[in-house]
Amino acid sequence: MAKIRAVLNTGPADRITRLVLGFALFFWMYSLGTLEPLEIAGMFVSFYLLLTGLLGWDPIYHVLKFKSMSEEQAQKGQPYCENKPRHDSNVTSTRPDGHSALRR
Repeated sequence: MAKIRAVLNTGPADRITRLVLGFALFFWMYSLGTLEPLEIAGMFVSFYLLLTGLLGWDPIYHVLKFKSMSEEQAQKGQPYCENKPRHDSNVTSTRPDGHSALRR
């Protein structure tokens, strides 16, 4: 089975800006009440901003290999679909000689 890994590529400031602009654009387009082509395009842009702001991942940034976060933020951020090593519930501590002490 293929493993999918989607890593965050938008920083916190970028995400907040996307969410604020997405909501503002959505409510502005919604308040106009007509279905002009420019308003429909504005709704699609607002949905894109909201979705990428919520997920923390932008496909355009991915294609351009761009990140709006520092390496430190990227290391702290948790990928959405990363396979992490399982915690072994039998291991209680590590002895000074480097071996694990097993719970019985």
